[in-house]
Amino acid sequence: MKLIHPTNLANFSLLIIGEATIYFSYETPIAVISPNGFCVTENKWGSTTGKHINYVKNMYPMIEQLDHEKILRYIKEEVRNAYE
Repeated sequence: MKLIHPTNLANFSLLIIGEATIYFSYETPIAVISPNGFCVTENKWGSTTGKHINYVKNMYPMIEQLDHEKILRYIKEEVRNAYE
């Protein structure tokens, strides 16, 4: 595992687990990028989290936007796969 702050801001980070990269706004997972696909959550928090989501969307223009519960399930599956 490796924690990175891609914008040098403490409230936006990414965590690499196996082949998956999980993006966080504050402590909330907002996106996952992996060989199995990539998706980002819809913003239901605030303007700063919205900026973090847009940062990921700009990096991956074809990224699928899903509701937050689906993102959490996707992340759970990716983490499970990393440790099998």
